[in-house]
Amino acid sequence: YAGLVTLTSTPLNCGPALRSLLQRPLSEKLCLLLPVGYPASDATIPKLHRKSISDILIEYH
Repeated sequence: YAGLVTLTSTPLNCGPALRSLLQRPLSEKLCLLLPVGYPASDATIPKLHRKSISDILIEYH
């Protein structure tokens, strides 16, 4: 079962068009785009290998 999905995106060259579409003032700058929606019925999720926390965490006591 899959519900809503999202991804973070850096808007490339679409700031002016989105500013106009969303009626935002020139004093605001778009720095992150967060699209949200339902995945396609045939969407797949890649199997990712993540490092264990002990591989990336350094503890100082």
